[in-house]
Amino acid sequence: IRALYILVGSNPYKLLKQGFRDVADELQTFETLDRKQIPSMADDFGWCTWDAFYSDVTPEGVVDGVTKLREAGIQPRTVIIDDGWQDVTPLKVKHQQSTLAKITNGGGNKNPVTSSIRSFFKRSIVALIGSFFSNASKVIAAYYDRIVKNAKYDSIPNRIWRKLSSTVLKGELYNYFENETDFARQLNGFLPNVKFRGFEVQKSSNDAEKQSTNESAFGRTAEDIGEVESNNGLRNLVSTLKNDLGVKRVLCWHALHGYWRGVSPFLANTIKHQQVGNVMFDRN
Repeated sequence: IRALYILVGSNPYKLLKQGFRDVADELQTFETLDRKQIPSMADDFGWCTWDAFYSDVTPEGVVDGVTKLREAGIQPRTVIIDDGWQDVTPLKVKHQQSTLAKITNGGGNKNPVTSSIRSFFKRSIVALIGSFFSNASKVIAAYYDRIVKNAKYDSIPNRIWRKLSSTVLKGELYNYFENETDFARQLNGFLPNVKFRGFEVQKSSNDAEKQSTNESAFGRTAEDIGEVESNNGLRNLVSTLKNDLGVKRVLCWHALHGYWRGVSPFLANTIKHQQVGNVMFDRN
């Protein structure tokens, strides 16, 4: 197995260029950039949605972004819809506080007065604890998004984050990563997600019935509304970008291994000699 290639020299830039050429010549499976014909799209201005939306991208956001670029005198000819259009699991939800430990009713005292007092204090304690963790969760989420995410390794913010992860907030941090980030998510289907299935082009006032039909289909799964109909939202978005906003081409990001955490067990068990577009999948 040819798993390692070593090239020695004093100029790292020349090493990289020569190294890739040597590997390309040896494997015969790819060509380096200097040996390729640059496609014409490389001369056009392109816009990728990642920096603007991350995985929270929506069709409306894409249209708004391209519209504002045009209004500023910059015409995107290529649009890359990055992470956020795929069907993944678990679904992204607003960060919620972790379930507090249940406070059970203790003792066998059935006195209604003392029971009421005990119940009042228990509810008050639970409310105070819940409020504390809820506010703490918001602070932690903001700290991570605004500071830690872009911090250098072993920097002070990075160290603080590692410290927090081993304290009493460990459960909250775990829930935060599970519910608010994409690290735990897996690809769950090859069709667009609900956000992109429900997008429609601008309609006239006499199309209210069609709009109502779309709203009822927005929350259903691809299996419920059918593959053809479920693809209409993404098709409508591409048509809007090309026909109304001067975009020549639209690309969609897709990880080779599925999603950040791969493929869900559901999808893995579903795929067996299944063809999606021009790609044939074989579990074996």
